[in-house]
Amino acid sequence: LNVAKDYGCELIGMDFSRSVERAATLLADHPNVHLIQGDLFKPPFREQTFDVVYSIGVIHHTPDPPEAFRTLASLCRSGGWTSVYLYPPEFWLDPIRGCITKALRTVTVRLPHPVLYRLCQRVALPLGRLQMALAAHPLTKLLGAPLFLVTIPRHQKPGVIVGDSFDTYSAKYIWTYSPLEVSTWFHEAGFEAVHALPYATTVKGRRKANAT
Repeated sequence: LNVAKDYGCELIGMDFSRSVERAATLLADHPNVHLIQGDLFKPPFREQTFDVVYSIGVIHHTPDPPEAFRTLASLCRSGGWTSVYLYPPEFWLDPIRGCITKALRTVTVRLPHPVLYRLCQRVALPLGRLQMALAAHPLTKLLGAPLFLVTIPRHQKPGVIVGDSFDTYSAKYIWTYSPLEVSTWFHEAGFEAVHALPYATTVKGRRKANAT
């Protein structure tokens, strides 16, 4: 929303969580941005309400991503555009690290969120920084190879490491899809000009004029 607000359009952002309160605070000075707390599977809008519908990093955390997409797609007007971003299969990196992450998640998803967030600050953040330091040289990367078995998002900003780690280890559901799979959803929902964008599994399409 913070990016889209500058393109001269009326924006409505919706989320099930209290993040809408944070967004409302950050964007309070922009009258073209409106926030609603709502259920993605039961959105408080009529079908074909919007010219553009987009979702970034949300529906792969729902219990039924294909159904979540169909609900979103139904909100797009004929001739309008829809775009979604989901985790690709490469999210798990490789079979070994993927299995370790999934094993850790059997514990972390059950932790109270404040406890898990502190762990991300006190464990994931220093481990992520150490991984980045070791990765800077082939020899240290080889010697520290076991430390790389734990998946920690690497970023120069500490807040991103903590936030992305929390996202990975707190979400009840994490699904991954290929661009071909998501493109199929678009075609089944009556979209044309469907194509993948050059970022993970991001697909966009235009709703056909006669789509219902």
